[in-house]
Formats: sequence, structure tokens, C-alpha cells
Amino acid sequence: MKLTKCTPCLGYRQGWFIQFPYDPDFLEVFKDAIEKRDRAWDDDKRQWWVRERCGETLRELFENWTHPVSQETPKPKCPICKGTGLLPFVNKESKTIPHAFLFCECSEYNHPEIDHFHPLVPSDIDYPVSYSHYRALCQYHGWPDPGDDSLIEQASTNESAAPREIIHRHFHQYEPKPKPKTKPPTYKGLPTS
Repeated sequence: MKLTKCTPCLGYRQGWFIQFPYDPDFLEVFKDAIEKRDRAWDDDKRQWWVRERCGETLRELFENWTHPVSQETPKPKCPICKGTGLLPFVNKESKTIPHAFLFCECSEYNHPEIDHFHPLVPSDIDYPVSYSHYRALCQYHGWPDPGDDSLIEQASTNESAAPREIIHRHFHQYEPKPKPKTKPPTYKGLPTS
């Protein structure tokens, strides 16, 4: 297979942006050769991002691969995490929690080019939500509007015409019973004054 486009990607996510003609059989070979964490499909630009360490694999897959296996530019280290991509997790008491980390802003998992989660679609809402909440989701995500406001107004007028029963509940304050007055105990054999 021949590449149609290949540009280096510099910065914290070093690698290449590549394009090649669509061939379902070759696409399966490409996906089997390069692990999922080392590649990402950019649907807007219609290109693949491939991590730098996969340069040798790209040389084997594409006959017109002319780039060096590793890029000459050194990878700049992030001043926050010192190039690790992870930050220690510190709780409210300022104690560092062992073996718990947060992703740094330079981390590939915080990068907008790789979308690890699929975008929300109406079929994902498989739990009960109110009509107004669903309409708000439709507006936010750009889904088709399920209806217009006239239905809501019509429902509210129907509710106002229906008779309502008002139930009053009165709570009485609990008053404890007075304790019966008792005589002090008398002891036999003891002098009483």
C-alpha cells in the first residue's frame, strides 16, 4: 500500500498523521499491526494519527515510507509532570495517596484529538428522564427536537382544569403525661425527722 499523505506531529504527542486509500482488507492489516493505543482516527480530517514508536511497523506496511523511524526533534518535557503524563493524587488533608494518579494536561488521555468516549446519542438515554430534561439534551447535543412548546402549554391547561383535592394534615405537638406525685420512700428502722 502507498501513503497519500504523511506529516509529522510534533509536541507532546509525537507521531505521524497519515492518509492512505481505503481498502477494507488493508485496514484490517493496519489495525492488527498497530495497537489501538498507538493509533487514532480523526474523522474530521479523515486521517490517522500513529505514535512515533510505530515507525518501523509503518515502514513495513507502506512501500513509499521515507520518514526516519524516529523523529530527530527531542520531545519537550512537560514542566508540570516532567514528561510522565501523570500527577500524584493529593487529598483534602494534603496527603499523597500512593498508587493513585491524575492525568496531566499534556497526557494523551487529556488530548482532544483522541475521543475515548463515543458522543451521546438519543438511544443512550435508556433511563427515565423528564420531558424538559430530554428537550434540554436535544438542544445541547443538536438532536432533532421531539416536539414543540404547544404540547407543554396544552398539558398545563389540562392540568389546571382538573379538580384538585387538598389534604390538610395537622400535627399535634406531643405533650408527655405528667408523672404521678409519689410519696418519698420510708425506711423502717430509720428515724424520721
